[in-house]
Amino acid sequence: MNFDRPTSVSQRPLNASDAFASNAASGGPLPRPRRSRYPLRDSVYFSIPTELFDTGMIRNLKPTELLRYLNLLRISNFGYGCRQISASMAELEQLDGVSERAGRNAATGLDERGLVELIRGRPYSYFLLSPPSWNNRSPALVENTHAQILAIIRNLRT
Repeated sequence: MNFDRPTSVSQRPLNASDAFASNAASGGPLPRPRRSRYPLRDSVYFSIPTELFDTGMIRNLKPTELLRYLNLLRISNFGYGCRQISASMAELEQLDGVSERAGRNAATGLDERGLVELIRGRPYSYFLLSPPSWNNRSPALVENTHAQILAIIRNLRT
């Protein structure tokens, strides 16, 4: 007997539209709308490590460093999570608008902060590093940031 698949239609889980139709037909209550963590449901997202905010790292990044880092995360997302990205400065400039000179400075800054490992060459290669290896981490700042976020969420609900 195969336990992975339902053996009859009655055992099959209902999807949201089935549940809505069956409740409406039976005169029962309509299902509550499910809350989502995605405020812009019709948009496509890519992942940004929350540690970027929680550690306060985002406050220390220059605007060009932040733009370049977000661009690298987006490219990584298109590469199905590939952590090493090779791209010329001109290609990256077309995507994020950071000039070649500012891009080199941004790459150096990201490397110094431990967000990426920079492999110099033509083209540059960027290896995205995981948050535990970042420089500039402060446990007190993380705790304070979480408390601030919770206070903001409580204010939104009232």
